[in-house]
Amino acid sequence: MTAALSPARWQTIEPLIDAALALGAEQRAGFVARSCVADGELRNELISMLAACERLWPTGGWLSQPAAERFASLWVEPNEHERFVAALAGRYILEGEAGRGGMAVVHRARDVGRDDRHVALKVLRTTVGDRGALRFRREIALAAELHHPRIVSVLDSGESAGRLWYAMPFIDGETLGARLRRVQRLDIPDVLRLMREIADALGYAHARGVIHRDLKPDNILVSDDGAIIADFGVAKALLVASTREGDSIDEGETTEGIRLGTPLYMAPEQITGRSTDHRIDLYALGVVAYQLVTGVTPFHGSRQDIATGHLSRRPPSIGGRRAGVPRRLDRLIMRLLEKKPADRPASAANVSAELAGIA
Repeated sequence: MTAALSPARWQTIEPLIDAALALGAEQRAGFVARSCVADGELRNELISMLAACERLWPTGGWLSQPAAERFASLWVEPNEHERFVAALAGRYILEGEAGRGGMAVVHRARDVGRDDRHVALKVLRTTVGDRGALRFRREIALAAELHHPRIVSVLDSGESAGRLWYAMPFIDGETLGARLRRVQRLDIPDVLRLMREIADALGYAHARGVIHRDLKPDNILVSDDGAIIADFGVAKALLVASTREGDSIDEGETTEGIRLGTPLYMAPEQITGRSTDHRIDLYALGVVAYQLVTGVTPFHGSRQDIATGHLSRRPPSIGGRRAGVPRRLDRLIMRLLEKKPADRPASAANVSAELAGIA
């Protein structure tokens, strides 16, 4: 087990990890030695984390996730699971882990008090007194206010064994990310349908002052009933109060989503930390749509390559990567990927209207 790092220490080590992961395996030892000449403790921490990354992702793939998610498996407390299971006895029976991120673990569970229905139980990884608890409470409050068939809803919430949790409907399907890893790209009619469903959900949330801020295929569930957006963990409420009475969020907390966004899907203004609004979700929708059509994201490579692409390079032509894409769909996706927010569609509702006219 690796002890949790302080925020200041994490800010020091995170860019070194990203830089090392962008190098070939044979170059990493030299990079670590050069970067940590005067700090043996830092060198040991960096070596340990890189070894964990290589063990967890032997074929790569860390750049498709936020840094906090990439290293989630390193922060594990002994007996945590057993204590939590015991505290939930008589209410929920946990049947296995369904997924995990930097802040929380999602379990498949059976609600023994309500007809034995299956639910997804999302559990905060750290204690209630931890700084992350406020953001998790905000996530619960935001999700509880959103009632839309294309957005995962909250069924129940509570605190057990020092861990905050909430229950959601269990979706019998897979994430869009998992589907793309299986089939690489989708048929155009499926792309149009999924884009409309996602845009409708975003439009509903945006109309209530909520922006997601980390829209990506792994946060979109797909089943026979269509697409459902999950994980408002870094969402930000612009027009609605989302904290408990007495809670406060300092400026560092309100901008936390900028640091936690996923590089492959981040809008330019999100990368640079400029003021953001609902149009960062529209940019992310453009990246997702580009990937659905072509099988790849517009920009890839090292973290720096991805950031530079989002900030200053035009995405490679969709037509050059796939023939037969409807011209109106091509143009809409490229408009969603405009560098300046003002050059993108004004709203998710506008996107839905344009999609409705594409055959």
